[in-house]
Amino acid sequence: MSKILQKKIITPLLLLLLFFISTAVFSSTADNKLKTVNKIDLDHLIEKTKTVKGKKYIIKPVMFSFDATIQTLPKKGNTDYIKQTLAMMGLRPIPEMSYQMFVRSQKGEVIAVYVEDKLAEQLLKTNKPEQRFLWQALHSYNYFRGPALVLMSYKKIQN
Repeated sequence: MSKILQKKIITPLLLLLLFFISTAVFSSTADNKLKTVNKIDLDHLIEKTKTVKGKKYIIKPVMFSFDATIQTLPKKGNTDYIKQTLAMMGLRPIPEMSYQMFVRSQKGEVIAVYVEDKLAEQLLKTNKPEQRFLWQALHSYNYFRGPALVLMSYKKIQN
């Protein structure tokens, strides 16, 4: 009876436990990779990532920084697609976000960006359009207007 119990119950439970442990290790490793932040040129990124209208290219999420000016303050918006792409690519935890806004690059290109909720609330309380910041963002996919970015943090740039 104990061999039957081991084959039918204990072995599958151990395999299931091993699966959950390996998934947790993979997820925490993926999170750690996002902490490396390189500064990029936003104008160059916009130019290189524009796709044909109607096409979206999902990429492995990458974190970087760039400087840009606030064009509009955050407003509540639809963030379902970006959350789905981040989840599909294995990012855990998914940032809490329900805001969108527009930023302007150094050469005047204006792009829509998603904004992490706590950051959006902070921006709404203490900032206004035309302020320039160094932003830290998560890049998840490209579409016909350029990169889809989630703003995660910022730092004021001294003029």
